[in-house]
Amino acid sequence: MSTAATGRPSFGLGGKPTEAPKPGIRQKISMGLIGLATSAVVWVFALGTATRCAIFAKQAWQGGMGEFLHASLGQLSFSAFGLHYEGQWGAMLAGGQGLAIVLGLAMTLAFSAMVRRLGSMVLMAWAGLWLAGSTSLAMEVPQPEIVLMSAATGVVFVCTLIRSARLWSSRQKGAKGSR
Repeated sequence: MSTAATGRPSFGLGGKPTEAPKPGIRQKISMGLIGLATSAVVWVFALGTATRCAIFAKQAWQGGMGEFLHASLGQLSFSAFGLHYEGQWGAMLAGGQGLAIVLGLAMTLAFSAMVRRLGSMVLMAWAGLWLAGSTSLAMEVPQPEIVLMSAATGVVFVCTLIRSARLWSSRQKGAKGSR
């Protein structure tokens, strides 16, 4: 509680803000490594799945089918919603998803904070779709491979959230009005 200039208590709601201590070299290195690792996971996942979307679009357009996540239990077969492509509509869905992923990645590199945020939202939605699909399959077919896939997509989703949070909070140095 401060009684600066006016003699009245401020309760931390006004006056001069106190400066936070600057991070040390260890904190800078660890935060940099975390940022590098999460970005690598997000980029590898996004580029890999965008490539597969292009392949699935071609297969579905030619009368075949493609799916990212699939599980079977005896005679029953389960596919993840939004990650199964069949026919011309499936080809357009796969192509559209692949294009959205690539555009989302490109948008995260933009100078404008608003564009970076939109790009990170696209990537969060894509990782969220994967997490929802793998979790629903793990609930239907609790096989060890499916549960592991669900855990892996959970890690990818968390990495996407961390990277998005860093993109949302970072501001371009030297740029005026880049909110």
